[in-house]
Amino acid sequence: MSRKAIFADFLVWGNSFKVGSHNYIEQLIADGWEVLYLPGYWHVWNLFKDKKRWNECSRIWRNGIGHVEHNLYTYSPLTFLPYRRKAFFDSCRVAKRSLYLTLPYFPRWLDKNGWNKVDLLWVSNLQMVSLLQFTKSKKKIYRIPDNMSKFSSVPSTYQDLELSSLKGFDHIISTHRSNLDKLSQHHPSVHYVPNGVDLERFRLPGNQGLPPEYRNDAPKVVYVGAFEEWFDWKLLGEAVNRLPDFRFYLLGRGKIIDKNVIAMNNVSFLGEKSQSEIVPYLVNANVGIIPFKIDDLTNDISPIKLFEYCAAGLTTVTMALRETMSIGAPLLAAADVNEFVDRLREAVDDPLDKNELIRFAEANSWRVRYEYIRKNLLQ
Repeated sequence: MSRKAIFADFLVWGNSFKVGSHNYIEQLIADGWEVLYLPGYWHVWNLFKDKKRWNECSRIWRNGIGHVEHNLYTYSPLTFLPYRRKAFFDSCRVAKRSLYLTLPYFPRWLDKNGWNKVDLLWVSNLQMVSLLQFTKSKKKIYRIPDNMSKFSSVPSTYQDLELSSLKGFDHIISTHRSNLDKLSQHHPSVHYVPNGVDLERFRLPGNQGLPPEYRNDAPKVVYVGAFEEWFDWKLLGEAVNRLPDFRFYLLGRGKIIDKNVIAMNNVSFLGEKSQSEIVPYLVNANVGIIPFKIDDLTNDISPIKLFEYCAAGLTTVTMALRETMSIGAPLLAAADVNEFVDRLREAVDDPLDKNELIRFAEANSWRVRYEYIRKNLLQ
């Protein structure tokens, strides 16, 4: 009989942003596990504040338990008590009761569909922390993907919720180092496991072709990811302005887009691309960039794009972010806009050794990460 796991995260399966949980699920399925993936719950406020999530999650909910692919299922509960950054709803008590005020009643839904007893409960989204109360699991893992309390949209009580929930898990995984000492004061099994990269995407035949937008002789600078509060449009705009002979390609989506920057002559804003579509834009570029603001949020980010740039043999130019610098990746770092522009020129004129970049990616693949977890946390 297959072992069973429940994963609770934020983004729906098949999203253009493939987060850590998605990659670990693929590793488990390859090892014969069955997985129920829960991309958080949805609620009525999504209709007014996040129509995309309303559409995605309501579709999943209407389908009941959706069979996504081999041994992978998904569902998104509808709650009437969402934990959110809004007056009464911003409390640990609400967070721990959200899954009880659901339609249909979520604990009964799990029981009816055979998911109330599992071998592994993996939580990255503490909105779903009450799974601890009505799911019997042999192993319980809480993975901290970012410094969640620093996101402006996250409830102000999130850090309190996190600390009060730790004891319910067998193991804690953090993707960044800065919180390890604090976590270790509250839990005996804390593990530092940064993000990784799906190497196979960069090895598939046909993933190397030159994108039509790249048919020019200009040095090509690429960014792949989200455009949210951490993205430094002022930094990028200044770099674009100072390097008129460079061509900047921006792939992704987000709520914060600087229309003045994307309208500049040497910028191509290409929008959201699928995971398979992204690879040619990386392997055929000259530089991959991480133009983030330097603050408490970004200093703790373990950027998947860094590992992807390396897998593509692409020199990375990044702002000097604490966790990014501590990973030991071959990269070029900048403390301010002047250095950022200088590092871009350097990356084009004297790129880092491609073989070294790829070796780093191979040593930091999702398979390597999974093997560590399998041997140390799942035995």
